[in-house]
Order: sequence, then C-alpha cells, then structure tokens
Amino acid sequence: MGNLHEHAERELRRIGGGGYDGMIDKAVMELVDTFSVQGHSGGSAMQTLAIFDRVAQFKVLSPLTDDPDEWMLVAEPANTWQSRRQSSCFSRDGGKSWYDIDEPDRWWVPAWRFLGGRWHPKMHPAEKVATASEG
Repeated sequence: MGNLHEHAERELRRIGGGGYDGMIDKAVMELVDTFSVQGHSGGSAMQTLAIFDRVAQFKVLSPLTDDPDEWMLVAEPANTWQSRRQSSCFSRDGGKSWYDIDEPDRWWVPAWRFLGGRWHPKMHPAEKVATASEG
C-alpha cells in the first residue's frame, strides 16, 4: 500500500483505534484506500474531500431554492416545512426563507438571486424578509 495507507494505520493505532470493535478503523481504511487509488493531484484531492465531506453529512452543494419539490410540509397547523435536500433547514413559507437548526442564530433567504451569488443573513421572519421579486 501507499504512504497514505501507512499514515492512516499509524494514526489510528496512536489513538487506540476508532472504536465500535474495529468497524471505524475498517471503514476509514476502506475510504483511504479508495481515495489513494484514485490518483488525485493536490487540487483535485482538496476538491474531492470538500465535496465528499458535505455530501457525507447530507449537506447541499448548491443553494436551496423555493422550488416546492425541495420542501415538505411537516407540521400543518404550524405551517412548518422541511427541506428535502438539507434536513436541518426549516421554513414557514414553503422555502422562500428558511432557518437552519445547525446555524441557530441565522435566518437565510435565497439571496443569491439578487445579491450576486452570496448567502445573505436576513432578519427574523417575524420581521419583513426580502424576496427575489423585491431585489
């Protein structure tokens, strides 16, 4: 095996293994070996790891939209919607604005529509939240 395989084995031994009766070690080593045989350069390795990290955590790779297919009504009396793409995101207006429970201090709107592709924190939905048509 290659240097990355040896490095991973050595580091796992140093921490006494990843736990779960060796299942974590085995899973990590399978990922390391798959990554190693792909033959990445420095640039493609970083991009692959960044994208894999997000999808493995069920995070989105592109901004959420207010497309009705992306949202499901989970609490009808409270009019609460949950993102089908990123389950930590909830909305009270069908995805026009949303709240990410992983970032509890921020409300987000699909601001890339009118702010040049950047996420833009907005005020609490009890206050006025801008929409794309107002931009």
